[in-house]
Amino acid sequence: MTAVGALSRLFMGWKRSDPLLAGAAHYLAGTPPRWEAGGDGVDFYYWYYATLVMFMMGGEHWRSWSPAMRDMLVERQRKGPPQVDGSWDPLGPWCDRGGRVFSTAIGALCLEVYYRYLPGGWDMRPTAR
Repeated sequence: MTAVGALSRLFMGWKRSDPLLAGAAHYLAGTPPRWEAGGDGVDFYYWYYATLVMFMMGGEHWRSWSPAMRDMLVERQRKGPPQVDGSWDPLGPWCDRGGRVFSTAIGALCLEVYYRYLPGGWDMRPTAR
C-alpha cells in the first residue's frame, strides 16, 4: 500500500522532494519487480502503482525501476498460441478474480507509463492562487 499512498500524494500535488515521498520511493526501490519461478512474487497490482510512483519521482528511482519492470514484463509476455499471444499469465494475489484479462491489462498499463505522463508532470500543474 506504500505505492498507492505515495501515488495518491503525488496526484494531490505533493512535491517529489517531500521526505515522505522520497522515503516511499526508497522503500519501493528495495522491492523491484521480479517474476520468480512458479509465479512467486508476482503482484501486478503492486507493480502498476509502484511503476507510476517511480516514474513520477524520476531520477535514479526511475532509472533503476524502469529496466527491471520493462525487461521482466516483455520477457514474460506470452508468445503463442493465438489465444494467449501477447498476454501475461494470471499469477499472483489479484488474478484469482480478474484472470488473464486483469494481468494483461495491468501489464500493458505498466508498459504504457512511458507514453501517458510527463515525468514530474504533477509538479507542473498551475498552483492555486
